[in-house]
Amino acid sequence: MRTILEFTAYGEHLDDAILKSVAEYGWNRPDLGINREELVELAQAVIVASDKARRDLPISPESQFIQDAINNKFGKPGVASQAAGGSTGGANTSRFGMFTYERNCLEQAVLILTQIARDERTEAYQRNMTVISGPEFSVYGIMFSDPAKQAGNSATYQTRLRCNDLARLQTATTSFLSALNPGSSGGSIRRYTSRAASVGRRQGGVQPFISDIRRIEIRSVSNEQLFRGKAIPITNRFSLIRHTLSDHSARLLGGLSLLLIGVSAIIYAVAPDSGWWLWSEQLVGRLATGAFGALLVDSALDYSALRRSITGGTGAVTHGAMVDWTRV
Repeated sequence: MRTILEFTAYGEHLDDAILKSVAEYGWNRPDLGINREELVELAQAVIVASDKARRDLPISPESQFIQDAINNKFGKPGVASQAAGGSTGGANTSRFGMFTYERNCLEQAVLILTQIARDERTEAYQRNMTVISGPEFSVYGIMFSDPAKQAGNSATYQTRLRCNDLARLQTATTSFLSALNPGSSGGSIRRYTSRAASVGRRQGGVQPFISDIRRIEIRSVSNEQLFRGKAIPITNRFSLIRHTLSDHSARLLGGLSLLLIGVSAIIYAVAPDSGWWLWSEQLVGRLATGAFGALLVDSALDYSALRRSITGGTGAVTHGAMVDWTRV
């Protein structure tokens, strides 16, 4: 499964500022020693090989198509062969040996590139690419920046994250989004991340950049949309209360409560105080009470689930993010 994030950032020196903020949340930037053209070459080799073999595109980094593409370019692990083109093979043969961190990241990056939808590949392959790996989530990704969509102090980005485990992927997505909602710069950051939310705590300085999240979705290996997400920034502890009282279920229960209270008031005001009218008014009143009680219980459960992310650690919460996931 994979997450697709699209966002626009505003600020100075955005590439460096975003990568610094992401790194503070424990995301690594592996030094693979290869450039965008070489990554695209590997992905295209896998696509061509799978088409020629009349097979589906790989769904796992262990796919033989991916292994062959890497071995053909950089030489088989343990064999001192020269890479195609004769420029980087000697150095990268050992770097991309079996079971090395760099080879694992490269396999994941190639898989991410091959799983981009056919009608999006041409544009995506022309963007600048930064390979990243998650802190403790076993999640890998590529952050794409588009020089053609940079104007002044704003730039458009897309990030694709992948993981076989849905819970870890959602947790990593929340962590990455929290990094896109940074607090003030300067000083060390204390972070805490769960599946429900991710927060950071920091003192002083100024906010390095701000971001506008435009698209969050999780897709299957067959490119089927599974979830849509809505990013909810955390600015302090009261963000939890606002969220639990304004999410979809809370709005639905709140509206239902108000509707039933209104119906009860109308019946009480205009109907005779006897017989079926009295019974109807009392029934609607009890339903209104039940709906309002359900609102309180639902909000309390939501708050309890999110509270752990806020109360973990010490110090005032300065920034963070939650994601409201909707199954498609």
